[in-house]
Amino acid sequence: MALSQKDLLRRIKQKVNIKIGVSSPVQGSSSHKEPESGLGITIREPTLKKRKLVSNSTREGLLHYLHQAEASSLFLVNHLEVELVKIRQVLKDKEIELGGKETELATLRVKVHELIPKMETYETQVQELAEKCKKLENEKEEMADQLCTTLNQGFQLALNQIKVLCPDVDISGADITKEVVDGQLVEITDD
Repeated sequence: MALSQKDLLRRIKQKVNIKIGVSSPVQGSSSHKEPESGLGITIREPTLKKRKLVSNSTREGLLHYLHQAEASSLFLVNHLEVELVKIRQVLKDKEIELGGKETELATLRVKVHELIPKMETYETQVQELAEKCKKLENEKEEMADQLCTTLNQGFQLALNQIKVLCPDVDISGADITKEVVDGQLVEITDD
């Protein structure tokens, strides 16, 4: 776990016994004193050795953590480069696929433009045929009405001829909607 700058300074101060202007013995250290410098700092010899050891181990720890951070960074960079290559390949494949789709889309657009006039022609023909069909249906209705009228007129002409030819015959029961069944006049069924 990396130490912050404050933590490092605090540890260094705890490990190194630096006293400004005061010279006091520390437990477990020799009473041998270094000469005081002009600034009034007294440093004990055992502390110097300890300071060098702490500094070296701290430096080694920092170098170890820096090495781990560098190795992790290199690993991550390599991993990201591999992922980047994969993403670029996927992107390239998608671009190729998109190019194929664009070609297909262009072909389909050409076909649509070719089919639009045909479709418009067919729509016009369908409208014309629908109008003709409607006209023929109307003509059929008119012809059916004319046929009924003609049949009624023919039936009346036949009855008039019977009256002239056989004035004594009762034709009051005669009707165009009746037929002869077993010698009797019966209504024509819709069967």
